[in-house]
Amino acid sequence: MKMIAAHRQAVAGLLASAMIFSALSSRAQWSVRVDEGRSPKDMFPADDPRRKLPDYLFQPFTANEWEASNFAPPADAARFEDLRYGMFIHFGLSTYQGKNLSWGTVQSIKWPDKRKDGYVAPPGPITDEYLQWPAKMRLEKFNAPEWVRIARESGFRYIVVTAKHHEGFHMWDTAYSNFKITKTPFGRDYLKEIADACHEAGMPWGIYYAQREWYHPDYDPKNYKGERHQRYLEYNRNVCRELCTKYGKVDFFWFDAAWWGGMFTAEMWEAESLTRMLRELQPHMLINNRASLPGDFDTPEQRAGFYQERAWEACLSLTESWSWSGMPPKTRNQLVRILASTACANGNALVSWGPHWDGAFDQKELSRLREIGEWLKQNGESIYGTRGGPWLPGTWGGSTRRGKTVYLHVLDSQVATLNLPSIPARVEIARLLDDGSRIPFKQDADGLRLTLPATRRDPADTIVVLLVIQPVTGIVRSGGANHAFGDTVSYGELVLAKTNISFSAGEVALDLGKTRKVTAVVVERESDSLPLRLLLSSDRQTWNQVAMTEQSPRVWEVTLESQAAGAILPGQNARYLRIQVPGENPSSTLRRVEAYGF
Repeated sequence: MKMIAAHRQAVAGLLASAMIFSALSSRAQWSVRVDEGRSPKDMFPADDPRRKLPDYLFQPFTANEWEASNFAPPADAARFEDLRYGMFIHFGLSTYQGKNLSWGTVQSIKWPDKRKDGYVAPPGPITDEYLQWPAKMRLEKFNAPEWVRIARESGFRYIVVTAKHHEGFHMWDTAYSNFKITKTPFGRDYLKEIADACHEAGMPWGIYYAQREWYHPDYDPKNYKGERHQRYLEYNRNVCRELCTKYGKVDFFWFDAAWWGGMFTAEMWEAESLTRMLRELQPHMLINNRASLPGDFDTPEQRAGFYQERAWEACLSLTESWSWSGMPPKTRNQLVRILASTACANGNALVSWGPHWDGAFDQKELSRLREIGEWLKQNGESIYGTRGGPWLPGTWGGSTRRGKTVYLHVLDSQVATLNLPSIPARVEIARLLDDGSRIPFKQDADGLRLTLPATRRDPADTIVVLLVIQPVTGIVRSGGANHAFGDTVSYGELVLAKTNISFSAGEVALDLGKTRKVTAVVVERESDSLPLRLLLSSDRQTWNQVAMTEQSPRVWEVTLESQAAGAILPGQNARYLRIQVPGENPSSTLRRVEAYGF
């Protein structure tokens, strides 16, 4: 316990001092059960890329803490994993201005969150402009059964819908506030209509509920033992009970105040008592890990995540925002890769979008999701009901499995010959999933070698079906880069690769060819040496220093991040990179520079 407390204190110190945390958020989050005397990352294999991610993404629990918490029955967790693809519906008052929910409109952001300018609103009532917008909410085109039908047609197997976001507006007819949808011109219980439509269609559904909110006058987690916050906790318990008693069976409950290095703690919500109450009301409901408890599944955000046996779900947005904002949707190929990457890593994908202010979905976004629905009609057997493996994801792609069938998801369209390590099962047939064409292969003690066709390739994901003589068990690493940047969903592709680069006056500038969202840079030197600086620019006139190291390791890996809707996400826009080595001899060289991005 002392080790855990020390680890949490150290991470909290980093959180307070690091510049990138100027607007704190609920970014990617994993719950990790740790052994005595070990840190979360000590629990991963030595070559696991998660070891290179920031500590604050991993909340540690001792064995006693883990076992003392509460969980859903294992059979319910397994059914959740079978679904693999969920629709996340974000809609609220911020949609009136086409901005991201809460973060795009709320000015009175309360501790421990803060605005980008550093302002923190005190506890108590607020007077923000958005409080007037319920009077404009009519949702003339809202049709819950149609929304569920759209989800079915688009290949989604479950729905999670926002009941209350950080802005504090209730999308249901609560008895505990008048700041609710039934007090608008729309006048109906939005959540009830969606719940009824899901039940009618046999669609599993869940509730997103942000216990971290800025509207309620008694919200004061900084002083969670104080009288004010105790009143908020009573309200919080009442509305959570209401959500789990008024709307029939609820399959998932999605809290949203991740631990994030100690920013939020379970004590702020009396989370153990709260979640136990919810499980009594809904015995088969899964609860995520964003109440600072282990929960039933992990929730990496805007990234595909990494292979693990424990259930996890990547929440990603269809556009650059969680709710409707008019931004273009991800491409068909990006979405296919999201599905394949998460399934290969043994996780679910929860893709977020939302309707316009009138309740109608954007036609471009709708068309894109229906494209994925068509893809799933042809390829869904390689996603639904599978588990990741037996080969772990590599730079070439990854694999899923079910019984005596293995699906190879080849995401690198340039791979002509695929060499995979040996598994304890003999392959009888290898064929393409789309047309059944046989794939030449050779299997021996050294592994499996497949010759992929030059034609009939899907640039997003070419799927090869392997029929084996016995169910495949066990996991084998399949090769590839040993860093987190191999996650192409989060970090994109390799967009620059240079070797033996000479300095001029102690620096080198590199052109990416066009402005990109640069997510990571790898710099390799001949040996550990003097300080390095990394700068970015879009026009080669104004440069922004994004990283430096006092004494660089031989291989320096830099993750580049930006803030969006309260989350710190991979990527900064730039076309040019500048690497400086103060005091270096101009004749020095860099062995290798790589940049990743979109």
